[in-house]
Amino acid sequence: MTMKELLDKPRESCEYIGDAVYVHFDGYGVWLVTSRANGDDSIYLNPQVFNSLTKFTQVQRTRFHANLLDLQVGDRVTYYPSEDETRAEIGLVKTLPESGYCHVVYKCDNDWANFQKYTGELTPIRFLKKGWLI
Repeated sequence: MTMKELLDKPRESCEYIGDAVYVHFDGYGVWLVTSRANGDDSIYLNPQVFNSLTKFTQVQRTRFHANLLDLQVGDRVTYYPSEDETRAEIGLVKTLPESGYCHVVYKCDNDWANFQKYTGELTPIRFLKKGWLI
């Protein structure tokens, strides 16, 4: 489907969803269409693929929001940068999670009571587990 074809569709079946992407429901599946300098790109999602994508985003959103909601400033966390648990580090959350990251203070000469005085390291929350686990 081209952008011109999409824009010729009834208004109620098309919608701009952001980042130069339009979506169109054709009664069976969903078209995603974007326009680029060298032409239009489109992806068709049949109901099975659309359902798989929906489930994937729900799982990811649940994981992301669970991490966002669970962490508070001052919480003890353990950072696992990989499957190698020997590289784990403990720290305290310095800033609330935002966009999948938060600042964590890892090294403060065991002066944990004054962790806010130390520089926090921007850390992906997907690598954090709540509590000091090592």
